[in-house]
Formats: sequence, structure tokens, C-alpha cells
Amino acid sequence: MVWNEILQGNYSKQTKDFVIEYLISNPHEIKNLFNYLTHKNQHIGNYAGWIISYLAEYNNKLIQPHISILVKVFDTKDNNPALIRNTFRTLQFLNIPKQHDGLILSKGFESLNNSNSAVAIKVFAMTVIYNLSLKYPEIQSELKLSLENQFEQQSAGFKSRALKILKKIKK
Repeated sequence: MVWNEILQGNYSKQTKDFVIEYLISNPHEIKNLFNYLTHKNQHIGNYAGWIISYLAEYNNKLIQPHISILVKVFDTKDNNPALIRNTFRTLQFLNIPKQHDGLILSKGFESLNNSNSAVAIKVFAMTVIYNLSLKYPEIQSELKLSLENQFEQQSAGFKSRALKILKKIKK
């Protein structure tokens, strides 16, 4: 597959679906796609992240071995919101290994509590934090407080996901 050509194109469901089918049939190519996540051309990195997030939704077992590469997105200084959003979107479908929990929780709460973060980033971050709270129940109180403190001034999308998570926390 000629990744550079595909990733320079316009986002389309048709291309995304084609690439995902290709990757399912050729899983050895997945690492090549991951190499584009932090490409100097943001469009290419964003597009790679977008495709990876959908591949994780369809078949997270194909992404799981590459989680260390995915987490490195948080260590790069020039992250753009689209790449952060796609990274959290991907992480919500994965079983995060213990060695990455601290960084992901830190970045998740940072994004969730940042008033400048886009709603989609906050929504995916809260989902990842909640998923990790199943391993670490002691963070549920901090998550609950973060969601409740922002609830009134946030969008319908934020409120919808927050209510679902708050309901799960109360069980």
C-alpha cells in the first residue's frame, strides 16, 4: 500500500473502509500506518489516526500490539487536537497495559479538565478514564467531580456521555 498517497488525500468513508479491509487482510501493514501518526504533515498524521481509531473499533486485537506507538502521541510536543481526539477514541476500545496507565490517566484528566479542549476530546478522554477506573476504582471520585464541575456549561454531547458514566459510577 502506498500510505503517503492515501494519507494525503481527502478524508472519505470509502477510503477509510477500503484501508481497514486491506489492513484486516494484511495485518503486517498496520505498523507502517502507525509510523505516520506523528508525521510532520499534520493532515497525514490526523488521517492515519482517524483510520486507526476505526480499525480499533472494528477489530481492537489488531491495534493492541501497537499500543506503545499510539501512546507516544502524548509525548510529542506538536500534537494537534485532531490527533489527540483520535488517540483517545482509539484507546477507548483497547485494554491498556499497566505500564501506560499513569500517562494515559494524566493526559486524560488534563484534557478533560482543560477548558480549551474540544468536546470530542473531553468525551473520549472521560470514556478512557472511566475504563481505567475499573482497574483503579479510587479515581472514580475524581472523575465524578470533574464531570459534575463542568456539566452545566458543557454541550449536549458532553452531558450525554457524562450522564452515562456517572450512572455507571453510582452502581
